[in-house]
Amino acid sequence: MRRLSKRSKVIGNILSIGLASRFIVYFSAVVGYYTIGVREPVPNEGLWDLGLPLVNLFSRWDAGHYINIALNWYSIGPKGPTEVWAFFPLYPIIMRITGVPLANLVSPFQAVALGGFLISNILFLVLVFYFYRLSEIVLKDSGLALLSTTVFSLWPGSLFYSCVYPECLFMTLIVTALYFIEKDRTSAAMILGFLAGWARPTGFLIFVPFIYKAIEKRSWYIVLQSIIVSLPYLLFSIYGFVETGIFPIREWAYAKYWNQPIPLVFGQLLDYPVPSGVPKLGYTLLAVVELILVMTVLVYLFSSKDLLVATLSLGFKKRHDEAKYLGFALALFPTILSYGSILNLHRYAIALIPLYWILAKVANRSKVAMVLLMSTILMALVIGTILFATWRWYP
Repeated sequence: MRRLSKRSKVIGNILSIGLASRFIVYFSAVVGYYTIGVREPVPNEGLWDLGLPLVNLFSRWDAGHYINIALNWYSIGPKGPTEVWAFFPLYPIIMRITGVPLANLVSPFQAVALGGFLISNILFLVLVFYFYRLSEIVLKDSGLALLSTTVFSLWPGSLFYSCVYPECLFMTLIVTALYFIEKDRTSAAMILGFLAGWARPTGFLIFVPFIYKAIEKRSWYIVLQSIIVSLPYLLFSIYGFVETGIFPIREWAYAKYWNQPIPLVFGQLLDYPVPSGVPKLGYTLLAVVELILVMTVLVYLFSSKDLLVATLSLGFKKRHDEAKYLGFALALFPTILSYGSILNLHRYAIALIPLYWILAKVANRSKVAMVLLMSTILMALVIGTILFATWRWYP
Protein backbone atom coordinates (compact mmCIF):
# COMPACT_ATOMS: atom_id res chain seq x y z
CA MET A 1 0.00 0.00 0.00
CA ARG A 2 2.85 2.40 0.88
CA ARG A 3 4.59 1.59 -2.42
CA LEU A 4 1.34 2.23 -4.32
CA SER A 5 0.91 5.54 -2.52
CA LYS A 6 4.48 6.55 -3.36
CA ARG A 7 3.99 5.64 -7.00
CA SER A 8 0.75 7.64 -7.12
CA LYS A 9 2.56 10.63 -5.67
CA VAL A 10 5.30 10.34 -8.29
CA ILE A 11 2.73 10.15 -11.09
CA GLY A 12 1.00 13.18 -9.61
CA ASN A 13 4.31 15.07 -9.60
CA ILE A 14 5.01 14.12 -13.22
CA LEU A 15 1.57 15.21 -14.38
CA SER A 16 1.88 18.44 -12.38
CA ILE A 17 5.17 19.23 -14.12
CA GLY A 18 3.65 18.52 -17.52
CA LEU A 19 0.49 20.53 -16.90
CA ALA A 20 2.42 23.45 -15.37
CA SER A 21 4.70 23.63 -18.41
CA ARG A 22 1.65 23.69 -20.74
CA PHE A 23 0.03 26.43 -18.67
CA ILE A 24 3.21 28.52 -19.06
CA VAL A 25 3.17 27.94 -22.83
CA TYR A 26 -0.56 28.73 -23.24
CA PHE A 27 -0.41 31.77 -20.96
CA SER A 28 2.67 33.20 -22.69
CA ALA A 29 1.09 32.73 -26.14
CA VAL A 30 -2.19 34.40 -25.15
CA VAL A 31 -0.52 37.32 -23.33
CA GLY A 32 1.95 37.86 -26.17
CA TYR A 33 -0.75 37.73 -28.83
CA TYR A 34 -3.10 40.17 -27.09
CA THR A 35 -0.45 42.62 -25.87
CA ILE A 36 2.17 42.65 -28.64
CA GLY A 37 0.00 41.50 -31.51
CA VAL A 38 0.89 39.90 -34.83
CA ARG A 39 3.69 41.58 -36.74
CA GLU A 40 3.15 43.21 -40.13
CA PRO A 41 3.66 40.72 -42.98
CA VAL A 42 6.45 41.31 -45.47
CA PRO A 43 5.52 41.61 -49.18
CA ASN A 44 3.92 38.44 -50.64
CA GLU A 45 3.62 36.87 -47.20
CA GLY A 46 0.41 35.48 -45.79
CA LEU A 47 -0.02 35.29 -42.00
CA TRP A 48 -3.17 33.21 -41.72
CA ASP A 49 -5.70 33.17 -38.91
CA LEU A 50 -7.54 29.88 -38.33
CA GLY A 51 -10.36 31.51 -36.44
CA LEU A 52 -9.98 29.00 -33.60
CA PRO A 53 -9.06 30.49 -30.20
CA LEU A 54 -5.79 29.12 -28.76
CA VAL A 55 -5.38 26.57 -31.59
CA ASN A 56 -4.70 29.51 -33.91
CA LEU A 57 -1.72 30.62 -31.78
CA PHE A 58 -0.05 27.23 -32.20
CA SER A 59 -0.70 26.82 -35.93
CA ARG A 60 2.13 28.74 -37.58
CA TRP A 61 4.63 28.09 -40.42
CA ASP A 62 5.09 24.33 -40.89
CA ALA A 63 1.62 23.69 -39.49
CA GLY A 64 0.25 24.88 -42.82
CA HIS A 65 2.20 22.18 -44.67
CA TYR A 66 0.93 19.43 -42.37
CA ILE A 67 -2.64 20.68 -42.73
CA ASN A 68 -2.17 20.72 -46.50
CA ILE A 69 -0.91 17.11 -46.52
CA ALA A 70 -3.77 16.04 -44.25
CA LEU A 71 -6.31 17.51 -46.69
CA ASN A 72 -4.67 17.03 -50.08
CA TRP A 73 -1.86 14.48 -49.57
CA TYR A 74 1.42 15.03 -51.47
CA SER A 75 0.88 17.31 -54.43
CA ILE A 76 2.72 17.98 -57.68
CA GLY A 77 2.26 21.46 -59.10
CA PRO A 78 2.95 22.94 -62.55
CA LYS A 79 6.60 23.43 -61.59
CA GLY A 80 7.04 19.98 -60.06
CA PRO A 81 6.71 18.55 -56.54
CA THR A 82 5.62 21.13 -53.99
CA GLU A 83 7.30 21.87 -50.66
CA VAL A 84 5.11 19.39 -48.76
CA TRP A 85 7.47 16.63 -49.94
CA ALA A 86 9.93 17.83 -47.29
CA PHE A 87 7.54 16.58 -44.57
CA PHE A 88 6.73 13.04 -43.49
CA PRO A 89 3.19 11.59 -43.47
CA LEU A 90 2.36 9.97 -40.12
CA TYR A 91 1.28 13.13 -38.29
CA PRO A 92 -0.97 14.50 -41.07
CA ILE A 93 -2.56 11.06 -41.46
CA ILE A 94 -3.49 11.07 -37.77
CA MET A 95 -4.58 14.71 -38.06
CA ARG A 96 -7.00 13.72 -40.80
CA ILE A 97 -8.36 10.74 -38.86
CA THR A 98 -8.77 12.83 -35.72
CA GLY A 99 -10.28 15.74 -37.62
CA VAL A 100 -12.97 13.73 -39.45
CA PRO A 101 -15.44 13.73 -36.49
CA LEU A 102 -14.94 17.50 -36.16
CA ALA A 103 -15.64 18.30 -39.81
CA ASN A 104 -19.37 18.84 -39.13
CA LEU A 105 -18.60 21.52 -36.55
CA VAL A 106 -15.93 23.57 -38.35
CA SER A 107 -14.34 23.79 -41.79
CA PRO A 108 -12.09 20.92 -42.99
CA PHE A 109 -9.02 23.17 -42.60
CA GLN A 110 -9.96 23.99 -39.02
CA ALA A 111 -10.92 20.38 -38.28
CA VAL A 112 -7.54 18.86 -39.14
CA ALA A 113 -5.72 21.71 -37.36
CA LEU A 114 -7.81 21.13 -34.24
CA GLY A 115 -7.15 17.40 -34.55
CA GLY A 116 -3.40 18.04 -34.70
CA PHE A 117 -3.55 20.36 -31.69
CA LEU A 118 -5.44 17.77 -29.63
CA ILE A 119 -3.04 15.00 -30.64
CA SER A 120 0.01 16.99 -29.57
CA ASN A 121 -1.35 18.21 -26.25
CA ILE A 122 -2.86 14.90 -25.14
CA LEU A 123 0.23 12.94 -26.14
CA PHE A 124 2.42 15.35 -24.17
CA LEU A 125 1.21 13.91 -20.87
CA VAL A 126 2.05 10.42 -22.13
CA LEU A 127 5.44 11.71 -23.23
CA VAL A 128 6.44 13.24 -19.89
CA PHE A 129 5.35 10.10 -18.04
CA TYR A 130 7.45 7.79 -20.19
CA PHE A 131 10.35 10.24 -20.22
CA TYR A 132 10.37 10.06 -16.43
CA ARG A 133 10.18 6.25 -16.45
CA LEU A 134 13.02 6.02 -18.97
CA SER A 135 15.11 8.51 -16.98
CA GLU A 136 14.46 6.60 -13.76
CA ILE A 137 15.70 3.35 -15.32
CA VAL A 138 18.82 4.85 -16.89
CA LEU A 139 19.84 7.25 -14.11
CA LYS A 140 18.79 4.94 -11.24
CA ASP A 141 17.79 8.00 -9.23
CA SER A 142 14.13 9.02 -8.97
CA GLY A 143 14.96 12.55 -7.80
CA LEU A 144 17.31 13.15 -10.71
CA ALA A 145 14.77 11.61 -13.08
CA LEU A 146 12.13 14.05 -11.85
CA LEU A 147 14.52 16.99 -12.27
CA SER A 148 15.38 15.76 -15.78
CA THR A 149 11.66 15.62 -16.57
CA THR A 150 11.31 19.22 -15.40
CA VAL A 151 14.17 20.33 -17.65
CA PHE A 152 12.62 18.34 -20.51
CA SER A 153 9.20 19.97 -20.02
CA LEU A 154 10.61 23.52 -19.81
CA TRP A 155 13.22 23.26 -22.57
CA PRO A 156 12.62 26.14 -25.05
CA GLY A 157 11.75 23.67 -27.80
CA SER A 158 9.01 22.11 -25.66
CA LEU A 159 6.77 24.85 -27.04
CA PHE A 160 6.35 22.62 -30.11
CA TYR A 161 4.82 19.81 -28.07
CA SER A 162 1.70 21.99 -28.00
CA CYS A 163 1.82 23.08 -31.64
CA VAL A 164 0.28 21.65 -34.79
CA TYR A 165 3.70 20.10 -35.44
CA PRO A 166 4.74 16.42 -35.30
CA GLU A 167 7.31 16.92 -32.53
CA CYS A 168 5.15 15.55 -29.71
CA LEU A 169 4.08 12.50 -31.71
CA PHE A 170 7.68 11.93 -32.80
CA MET A 171 9.15 12.23 -29.31
CA THR A 172 6.41 10.09 -27.77
CA LEU A 173 7.23 7.30 -30.22
CA ILE A 174 10.99 7.71 -29.67
CA VAL A 175 10.84 7.82 -25.87
CA THR A 176 8.39 4.93 -25.53
CA ALA A 177 10.47 2.86 -27.97
CA LEU A 178 13.58 3.52 -25.87
CA TYR A 179 11.67 2.66 -22.71
CA PHE A 180 10.64 -0.71 -24.16
CA ILE A 181 14.23 -1.34 -25.25
CA GLU A 182 15.26 -0.91 -21.62
CA LYS A 183 12.51 -3.33 -20.61
CA ASP A 184 13.80 -5.88 -23.17
CA ARG A 185 10.52 -5.68 -25.06
CA THR A 186 12.27 -5.06 -28.36
CA SER A 187 9.36 -6.15 -30.58
CA ALA A 188 7.15 -3.39 -29.15
CA ALA A 189 10.10 -1.00 -29.39
CA MET A 190 10.58 -1.96 -33.05
CA ILE A 191 6.97 -1.09 -33.92
CA LEU A 192 7.18 2.26 -32.14
CA GLY A 193 10.60 3.02 -33.63
CA PHE A 194 9.38 2.18 -37.12
CA LEU A 195 6.44 4.57 -36.70
CA ALA A 196 8.80 7.29 -35.42
CA GLY A 197 10.60 7.10 -38.74
CA TRP A 198 7.36 8.09 -40.48
CA ALA A 199 6.81 11.06 -38.13
CA ARG A 200 10.04 12.93 -38.86
CA PRO A 201 12.89 12.34 -41.34
CA THR A 202 15.46 11.77 -38.59
CA GLY A 203 13.33 9.09 -36.92
CA PHE A 204 15.16 6.28 -38.71
CA LEU A 205 18.24 7.05 -36.58
CA ILE A 206 16.62 5.21 -33.69
CA PHE A 207 18.31 2.16 -35.17
CA VAL A 208 21.42 3.28 -33.24
CA PRO A 209 20.11 2.32 -29.74
CA PHE A 210 18.94 -0.99 -31.23
CA ILE A 211 22.50 -1.71 -32.37
CA TYR A 212 23.81 -1.06 -28.85
CA LYS A 213 21.14 -3.36 -27.44
CA ALA A 214 21.95 -6.05 -30.00
CA ILE A 215 25.62 -5.97 -28.97
CA GLU A 216 24.69 -6.00 -25.29
CA LYS A 217 22.40 -9.01 -25.76
CA ARG A 218 24.49 -10.67 -28.50
CA SER A 219 21.28 -10.92 -30.53
CA TRP A 220 21.04 -11.10 -34.32
CA TYR A 221 17.27 -10.81 -33.94
CA ILE A 222 17.68 -7.28 -32.52
CA VAL A 223 20.08 -6.50 -35.39
CA LEU A 224 17.23 -7.40 -37.75
CA GLN A 225 14.92 -5.14 -35.76
CA SER A 226 17.43 -2.29 -36.09
CA ILE A 227 17.34 -2.73 -39.87
CA ILE A 228 13.53 -2.61 -39.88
CA VAL A 229 13.35 0.63 -37.86
CA SER A 230 15.89 2.24 -40.22
CA LEU A 231 13.67 1.71 -43.30
CA PRO A 232 11.08 4.55 -43.25
CA TYR A 233 13.34 7.22 -44.79
CA LEU A 234 14.27 4.85 -47.63
CA LEU A 235 10.67 3.72 -48.13
CA PHE A 236 9.43 7.33 -48.27
CA SER A 237 12.19 8.12 -50.77
CA ILE A 238 11.14 5.18 -52.95
CA TYR A 239 7.50 6.31 -52.78
CA GLY A 240 8.60 9.82 -53.75
CA PHE A 241 10.60 8.44 -56.67
CA VAL A 242 7.62 6.45 -57.95
CA GLU A 243 5.38 9.54 -57.72
CA THR A 244 7.82 12.21 -58.94
CA GLY A 245 10.84 10.52 -60.51
CA ILE A 246 13.10 12.30 -57.99
CA PHE A 247 15.33 10.55 -55.44
CA PRO A 248 15.59 11.31 -52.57
CA ILE A 249 12.53 13.51 -52.78
CA ARG A 250 12.74 14.92 -49.26
CA GLU A 251 16.25 16.33 -49.77
CA TRP A 252 15.32 17.66 -53.22
CA ALA A 253 12.30 19.50 -51.82
CA TYR A 254 14.28 20.87 -48.88
CA ALA A 255 17.09 22.14 -51.11
CA LYS A 256 14.67 23.71 -53.62
CA TYR A 257 12.33 25.48 -51.21
CA TRP A 258 14.66 26.31 -48.31
CA ASN A 259 18.06 26.34 -50.01
CA GLN A 260 20.03 26.62 -46.78
CA PRO A 261 23.81 26.25 -46.65
CA ILE A 262 25.67 23.78 -44.40
CA PRO A 263 26.49 24.22 -41.58
CA LEU A 264 24.10 26.87 -40.34
CA VAL A 265 23.90 27.39 -36.62
CA PHE A 266 27.32 28.78 -35.75
CA GLY A 267 27.62 30.98 -38.83
CA GLN A 268 24.26 32.66 -38.26
CA LEU A 269 24.71 34.06 -34.79
CA LEU A 270 25.67 37.51 -36.05
CA ASP A 271 24.47 37.41 -39.64
CA TYR A 272 21.04 36.03 -40.37
CA PRO A 273 18.56 37.63 -42.81
CA VAL A 274 15.25 38.30 -41.09
CA PRO A 275 12.42 40.58 -42.27
CA SER A 276 12.12 44.13 -41.03
CA GLY A 277 10.36 44.43 -37.70
CA VAL A 278 11.69 41.11 -36.47
CA PRO A 279 13.94 41.31 -33.37
CA LYS A 280 17.21 39.94 -34.78
CA LEU A 281 19.09 40.67 -31.55
CA GLY A 282 16.55 38.60 -29.63
CA TYR A 283 17.21 35.54 -31.79
CA THR A 284 20.94 35.96 -31.42
CA LEU A 285 20.67 36.13 -27.63
CA LEU A 286 18.40 33.07 -27.51
CA ALA A 287 20.75 31.15 -29.78
CA VAL A 288 23.72 32.06 -27.59
CA VAL A 289 21.84 30.83 -24.51
CA GLU A 290 21.01 27.54 -26.21
CA LEU A 291 24.55 27.11 -27.51
CA ILE A 292 25.90 27.67 -23.98
CA LEU A 293 23.59 24.92 -22.74
CA VAL A 294 24.76 22.59 -25.51
CA MET A 295 28.41 23.43 -24.76
CA THR A 296 27.78 22.66 -21.08
CA VAL A 297 26.60 19.22 -22.15
CA LEU A 298 29.69 18.69 -24.35
CA VAL A 299 32.05 19.70 -21.53
CA TYR A 300 30.32 17.27 -19.19
CA LEU A 301 30.57 14.48 -21.73
CA PHE A 302 34.26 14.96 -22.34
CA SER A 303 34.83 14.88 -18.58
CA SER A 304 33.18 11.45 -18.43
CA LYS A 305 35.72 9.15 -20.09
CA ASP A 306 33.83 5.95 -19.30
CA LEU A 307 30.74 7.26 -21.06
CA LEU A 308 32.69 8.40 -24.11
CA VAL A 309 34.60 5.13 -24.41
CA ALA A 310 31.39 3.10 -24.03
CA THR A 311 29.68 5.24 -26.66
CA LEU A 312 32.43 5.35 -29.27
CA SER A 313 33.23 1.64 -28.92
CA LEU A 314 29.51 0.70 -29.11
CA GLY A 315 29.90 -0.79 -25.64
CA PHE A 316 32.49 -3.38 -26.69
CA LYS A 317 35.18 -2.06 -24.33
CA LYS A 318 33.06 -0.62 -21.53
CA ARG A 319 29.42 -0.72 -20.45
CA HIS A 320 27.56 2.44 -19.56
CA ASP A 321 23.81 2.82 -19.15
CA GLU A 322 23.73 6.11 -21.04
CA ALA A 323 25.97 5.05 -23.95
CA LYS A 324 23.20 4.07 -26.38
CA TYR A 325 21.47 7.42 -25.83
CA LEU A 326 24.63 9.41 -26.39
CA GLY A 327 25.20 7.35 -29.54
CA PHE A 328 21.70 8.29 -30.72
CA ALA A 329 22.39 11.95 -29.91
CA LEU A 330 25.70 11.89 -31.81
CA ALA A 331 23.89 10.44 -34.83
CA LEU A 332 21.32 13.26 -34.64
CA PHE A 333 23.85 16.06 -34.08
CA PRO A 334 24.97 16.38 -37.75
CA THR A 335 21.35 16.93 -38.79
CA ILE A 336 21.15 19.86 -36.36
CA LEU A 337 24.22 21.44 -37.92
CA SER A 338 22.98 20.68 -41.43
CA TYR A 339 19.34 21.73 -41.20
CA GLY A 340 19.04 23.79 -38.02
CA SER A 341 19.38 27.54 -37.74
CA ILE A 342 19.31 30.14 -35.01
CA LEU A 343 15.55 30.21 -35.57
CA ASN A 344 14.94 26.54 -34.74
CA LEU A 345 17.97 25.22 -32.84
CA HIS A 346 15.72 24.70 -29.80
CA ARG A 347 13.35 22.53 -31.87
CA TYR A 348 15.97 20.41 -33.58
CA ALA A 349 17.71 19.76 -30.25
CA ILE A 350 14.68 18.30 -28.46
CA ALA A 351 15.56 14.73 -29.44
CA LEU A 352 19.01 14.94 -27.80
CA ILE A 353 17.79 12.99 -24.78
CA PRO A 354 21.09 12.98 -22.82
CA LEU A 355 20.98 16.78 -22.91
CA TYR A 356 18.22 16.84 -20.27
CA TRP A 357 19.95 14.30 -18.05
CA ILE A 358 23.25 16.12 -18.14
CA LEU A 359 21.71 19.55 -17.51
CA ALA A 360 19.81 18.03 -14.58
CA LYS A 361 23.06 16.60 -13.17
CA VAL A 362 24.75 19.99 -13.49
CA ALA A 363 21.79 21.76 -11.86
CA ASN A 364 21.69 19.19 -9.06
CA ARG A 365 25.19 20.13 -7.91
CA SER A 366 24.18 23.40 -6.26
CA LYS A 367 21.24 25.71 -5.63
CA VAL A 368 22.90 28.44 -7.70
CA ALA A 369 23.24 26.12 -10.70
CA MET A 370 19.63 25.01 -10.23
CA VAL A 371 18.28 28.59 -10.17
CA LEU A 372 20.40 29.66 -13.14
CA LEU A 373 19.38 26.71 -15.29
CA MET A 374 15.67 26.82 -14.51
CA SER A 375 15.39 30.59 -14.89
CA THR A 376 17.32 30.49 -18.18
CA ILE A 377 15.27 27.80 -19.88
CA LEU A 378 12.02 29.24 -18.51
CA MET A 379 12.90 32.69 -19.87
CA ALA A 380 13.76 31.23 -23.27
CA LEU A 381 10.53 29.19 -23.33
CA VAL A 382 8.36 32.23 -22.53
CA ILE A 383 10.12 34.51 -25.04
CA GLY A 384 10.13 31.85 -27.73
CA THR A 385 6.43 31.11 -27.25
CA ILE A 386 5.57 34.80 -27.60
CA LEU A 387 7.68 35.07 -30.75
CA PHE A 388 5.98 32.01 -32.24
CA ALA A 389 2.41 33.04 -31.37
CA THR A 390 2.93 36.52 -32.87
CA TRP A 391 4.50 35.26 -36.12
CA ARG A 392 7.95 36.62 -35.21
CA TRP A 393 10.11 34.00 -36.89
CA TYR A 394 10.56 31.29 -34.29
CA PRO A 395 9.66 28.20 -36.35
